[in-house]
Amino acid sequence: MQRFYFENLEKDYFFIDDKNFINQILKVLRWKIGDKYVFFDWKLQKDFIFELKEIQKNKIFFQKCDKIDKNSEINFELNLFSAFPNKIEKIEFIVQKCTEIGVSNFYFFKSSRSQKIFLNENKIKRIEKIIIEAVEQSGRNVIPKLYFLENLDFEKLINSKNIFLHTKNQNSKELKDLNLDLPKKINIFTWPEWGFDEQEVAIFEKNDFERIHLWDRILRTETASIWTVFFIIQNK
Repeated sequence: MQRFYFENLEKDYFFIDDKNFINQILKVLRWKIGDKYVFFDWKLQKDFIFELKEIQKNKIFFQKCDKIDKNSEINFELNLFSAFPNKIEKIEFIVQKCTEIGVSNFYFFKSSRSQKIFLNENKIKRIEKIIIEAVEQSGRNVIPKLYFLENLDFEKLINSKNIFLHTKNQNSKELKDLNLDLPKKINIFTWPEWGFDEQEVAIFEKNDFERIHLWDRILRTETASIWTVFFIIQNK
């Protein structure tokens, strides 16, 4: 049964008048009266089954049939801080896959080796749409928030477990060495192309970040993000 995000599902009857959505479900998906679909509202942490009851020229009407009590969310906060990669497509890939796995929030920040990327309002909306579609597809109930930062505010990170990924094994832990029993908030910092520079590494370590070496092979930033997020969620 197809699943869609829609706000304000408290009522038993609602309509949709968004032209793009109407075109999608009537002409592309070919919905018809009597068909049933799943809608969810992250505020309620539930899925609801609605039946398509009426089709008008500019509106379609749905009636609530049932609810599904479920929650596939993790019981801690897992934030991904990713240095800007060299392509917008990599940002899109990271948010799509890491949303499916379970990241709570995304923070993209400027590192010394980050490429300059221009993000206008339309591009940001596209990334936010990718996140919502990943939530719909994966069965999650919470939509991760998306932030773009010029600088990191280390004071806001004090009460969290902060780890940063490094391409060099020297003085580094492995993921299996992390103590994940206590922290309710974990922040992962992933590198840009060519990694973090030595000054950034020194700042991370000064602020008590744990240094993690993933592998002897040098992974792309998107691969490192997905690998680390999945490992932590599976082992927390």
